[in-house]
Amino acid sequence: MRLPILGIIAILSTFAPVIAGFIRRRVLKGDSAIVFSVFVALSGLSICELVLARLSRNNLWVGQVSTLIETVVMLLLFAGWVHDRAASNVFRGIAVAYSFFWFVLKLTIESLDKPSKISVPISTIILVTSAIFVLFQFSRSIERSIVLDWRFWIVTSLLIKSSTNIMFFALMDVIIKLPIQETVQIFSFFWILVTISNLINAGGMLCVGYRPNSGGRLASAL
Repeated sequence: MRLPILGIIAILSTFAPVIAGFIRRRVLKGDSAIVFSVFVALSGLSICELVLARLSRNNLWVGQVSTLIETVVMLLLFAGWVHDRAASNVFRGIAVAYSFFWFVLKLTIESLDKPSKISVPISTIILVTSAIFVLFQFSRSIERSIVLDWRFWIVTSLLIKSSTNIMFFALMDVIIKLPIQETVQIFSFFWILVTISNLINAGGMLCVGYRPNSGGRLASAL
């Protein structure tokens, strides 16, 4: 069965934040450069996943490695984005604990060549709750309009993506029992949300280096 057009669009949309980051490459530094690097890595892993699928090779490990990278890096970034020292330490602690937990699982009861039923679902729950907390922190600490902060869009996108994954895992036992046409319809919904998430990430990258001028409009830092 060929991948539906929405699935193809969702895959191609993973390159949107990479392209946006390349456009703003001159002003990428610090955290924004790290986020851009994550997008590049995840896009590369997406290509690897497609190639392995094309070659009829097991590619389940790709998604699990992607999840580990995204979860740990975003938690460490969150630690620097919140102004509460206790919260920062919690984020760092969770990042270390999850990394250790992930490796232990892969060496014991989970395998990289089989679907993850523990580590990936747990990471989505961690990211959803963390993203919500960070957004609340932003609303209290950012004096200018929050929509002008590139980090707001990155966290919002992560919240949408992780929430989508939670729904996916919660419904998986039901989805696999459905007829193929109904399964495609459900996946189409997820593909749309994934595409939206990636486009929001692209928007966030384009916001890097911009600041509001005295008239309330955006002025480029270039």
